[in-house]
Amino acid sequence: MLASPGAAARAPGDGADADAPVLAGAPARAAAGVPAAPAPAPPGAPPGAPPGAPPGPGPDVDDDTPDVVVTAARRPQVALDTPWAVRVLQADRMRGTGDGRSLPNMLSREPSVLLQKTGPGQSSPFIRGFTGFRTLWLVDGIRLNNSTWRDGPNQYAGTIDHFAVDKLEVVKGPGAVLWGSDSIGGTLHARTDPADPALGRAGLYELRSASGERSVQQRIGFQDAREDGWGLKGGISSKDFGRIRAGGGERLSHTGYDEQAADLRLDLPSGPDGGPALSFGAQTVRQLDVPRTHKTVDSKSFHGTSVGTELERKLDQKRDLLWSRLDFEGQNGGLVDGAALTFSLQRQQEDQQRVRTGGRFDERGTDVLTTGVQLQLESDSDVGLFTWGLDAWHDEVDSYQTDVTIGSSPPAGAVAGPVADDSSYDLLGVYVQNEQVHGDFETVIGVRGTYARADAGAFDNPAVPGNDPSTPGNVLSTRESWNDVSASLRGLLHVDDQTTVWAGLSQGFRAPNLSDLTSDLEDGGVESPTPDLDPEHFVTLELGTKLDSDDWSGELALYRTWMKDTIVRSPTGTFEGTTPVFRKDNAGDGWVHGVELRGERRLSPEWTVFGSVAWQDGEVDQFTPAGIKVREPISRLMPLTALTGVTFEPEAQRWWIQADVLAADEADKLSLRDQSDTERIPPDGTPGWAVLGLRAGVTISERASLVLAFENLLDKNYRVHGSGLNEPGRNLVLHGRIRF
Repeated sequence: MLASPGAAARAPGDGADADAPVLAGAPARAAAGVPAAPAPAPPGAPPGAPPGAPPGPGPDVDDDTPDVVVTAARRPQVALDTPWAVRVLQADRMRGTGDGRSLPNMLSREPSVLLQKTGPGQSSPFIRGFTGFRTLWLVDGIRLNNSTWRDGPNQYAGTIDHFAVDKLEVVKGPGAVLWGSDSIGGTLHARTDPADPALGRAGLYELRSASGERSVQQRIGFQDAREDGWGLKGGISSKDFGRIRAGGGERLSHTGYDEQAADLRLDLPSGPDGGPALSFGAQTVRQLDVPRTHKTVDSKSFHGTSVGTELERKLDQKRDLLWSRLDFEGQNGGLVDGAALTFSLQRQQEDQQRVRTGGRFDERGTDVLTTGVQLQLESDSDVGLFTWGLDAWHDEVDSYQTDVTIGSSPPAGAVAGPVADDSSYDLLGVYVQNEQVHGDFETVIGVRGTYARADAGAFDNPAVPGNDPSTPGNVLSTRESWNDVSASLRGLLHVDDQTTVWAGLSQGFRAPNLSDLTSDLEDGGVESPTPDLDPEHFVTLELGTKLDSDDWSGELALYRTWMKDTIVRSPTGTFEGTTPVFRKDNAGDGWVHGVELRGERRLSPEWTVFGSVAWQDGEVDQFTPAGIKVREPISRLMPLTALTGVTFEPEAQRWWIQADVLAADEADKLSLRDQSDTERIPPDGTPGWAVLGLRAGVTISERASLVLAFENLLDKNYRVHGSGLNEPGRNLVLHGRIRF
């Protein structure tokens, strides 16, 4: 961001101005994406352009406006003054790149993030070695994670419409104190902003088209806003993805699908006589026939990977979210300076259809309805700022499976689908965090108590052959509960107005979910229900420094996470057909550590160079097929990865151009699980790669912009480690935006 934050960077209690972005009295509104003040003009907008003007340079070059992050402390903070490794990605700029295909894809250039792609609509970021249910996704402060999420890569973040998102905040490391179970590798927060009063009443048309993936994505939106804080905004998105053309001209069959989405947001200010401000939000997403090609005969072998045996596998995903938030201002001198109460109702449906040889067809899926209540309070006292509250989440889960063989009747029934049928899951948390300022040194201390309960209604008994509910003794049920207390201690030193040094020691906690306890099908293999699993525990030590001056901007972080009782999936050496069978155990003691560095250097008003590098290593206990415990690399260990590039943006001009190279080393440190994943990972590991990209943009007017990106210019045929398909080859991306 290349700017000094000034006094606004200081935390409450040191005499910071009341209008600084650390304003007390609006804690949860900020965490949900409601800014304390109108947003500044975006980067690259012409001089004097109002907020909401078309974006300028690409994602690696910022303007002089400090990044403000709300996820780390559940309140607005300038990123320089945050004792976490944080990143704020502006979604409108990211959509103008080859990484703008979906929301998860926007993370492909982030240090310590490995963006695995099982299929074209199934991207799963590994953050500091963790993914799946060990990373926490939030949408406007609402948990996307639910009790059916799988270990390893999953596709659920793809159900967030990236056209509806204004910012994606990335907080690396445990966030268990403020956000609860699952926040181990990091917390990812997709935020929508209120309607912009500087635009008043306006419409929007946005187009993104890419040749390498034969995709056309469109958005029609609107907004109406007043200066008093009243605002309404929404839109409809349509996405059509075709067959991917990989490097060297290789066509990847059955890699296309369709997506439809819509969203609406309403914000109402406090009345003249006080009372709460209100916000309402609604989102709906439908993904149809999303293929999982690597499991089918249409997959392509890559450096020795095996070809799938199924004739077809595809997935339908549906997500609907409703939320409402009441924001209260406290009385001067009272115990509470501000409070927010949030209610949410979210439904996530997953339906998988599989066609196999021998006239066999099966369909299985889940339907999860999650009710959420969050109360967040803020108290600014003589002993620092307290952020405290409680949250409760309740899942109601239905699960089903139908097996059909042509020539037999009727269809075979099943006890349950991917997880136990007729089940429920509860998460309850109470937390408090205190922030204090001692001159140039700040401390953040927090603690959370968690209660989790799983009520698994009906699942298959692995000791009884088959999955027929009419077989005596073949239907099991269980009820389990767990308690935990997690704590965090962090500190930050202001070396000067442009440099900070920070450190953190944080605990992480994850309670077993329904997928852990009752799943009989795991990503890449078959597993048996294991209802006697225990919680996982983690401790992470972090050290870092940040710099933000007129000419330099950067961040360096070192981390080490110790794992205890992690639930690991180990291959048994047996197969069901061609699918490996796994066992689940709380055997995963281990560690992962690494270093991440990113920076920007402004050489002149026109030229900026940027780059990043990330390295990690890690091992965890797991079982060999013979049942012997060994310590091997963690699954999908991220190889050494680096990005470097340069941007040219003439002064007082409306255009810019950028070139960059993204590269990854060979990934040959494989876990036992990786070695059994022969359809996605080559026998000797995933080869290294480097790709060259070129992009340019022009601000046509205050209401129109255009970006052209040429990705993978040398047409490299490559694959991100652990993925089920190769990346697009030479890819021309067009992104246009018009306000009217």
